Amino acid sequence: MSDQEASAGGSPLQFDQVGQSNRVPTQDSLAVQCAECHELLRTEYFSIGDRIVCERCRRLIEKQAEPPKGVKPLVRACLFGLGAGIAGAAVYYAVLAITHFEIALVAILIGYMVGAGVRKGARGRGGLRLQIMAVALTYTSIAMAYVPIAIQAAVEQARKSPEAAGDSSASPATPTGAAVPTTQAAVRPSLAGFLLFLIQLFAFSMALPVFVVVGSLPSGLISAVIIYAGMHKAWRMTAAPAIDVLGPYRVGAATTAQG
Repeated sequence: MSDQEASAGGSPLQFDQVGQSNRVPTQDSLAVQCAECHELLRTEYFSIGDRIVCERCRRLIEKQAEPPKGVKPLVRACLFGLGAGIAGAAVYYAVLAITHFEIALVAILIGYMVGAGVRKGARGRGGLRLQIMAVALTYTSIAMAYVPIAIQAAVEQARKSPEAAGDSSASPATPTGAAVPTTQAAVRPSLAGFLLFLIQLFAFSMALPVFVVVGSLPSGLISAVIIYAGMHKAWRMTAAPAIDVLGPYRVGAATTAQG
């Protein structure tokens, strides 16, 4: 027995095991798992943020991130946003009536409520049309909060003004025996007149924030900043989500970023 055989302990070398341990794993033996459907991917995959997804899930995520199409999603988003805006206007009016101050956090809260409502109505999607809708609803909600205050101020002003009564409103005396003219019956307002009144009321309501800003300059600039903060919050919340898709990557190969 030679020295080499003695050092080996008398047992022959296992060449098959050595060859197996030095063998490079093949690409078919590697796999990564999709973060969405949990499917094992053995050929290629995509990366969205820190998640690994397959081709099918990548297409589904990109489709869900697209702005909604058609009228039905917009109507649904508008109803949800309008409901949130009415609730926000009530909160804003309560703060104005109690504290007599405009608190920026309340305007931002309205923007958040409207943005969340529009996005929920759009089923989590965003886009330019939804952003414009959210900004318009936020401004409308803030304007609605000023309407009760304007009505209250008008009522107080009317109470202070002298009432038109007495001699100024009395009809001139008629000669004895003269025929007194009969007054015409009250004319009922027409539908067109009522609609015109609603349009004028809405236009006046929408102009109230402008009147507040311009009528109280330079302190009115604070009100302008508050209104802008609320609308900007709604604009950002309803923006289309940005999705960075990288790939495809080969499983087991060195990853190189590919947009």
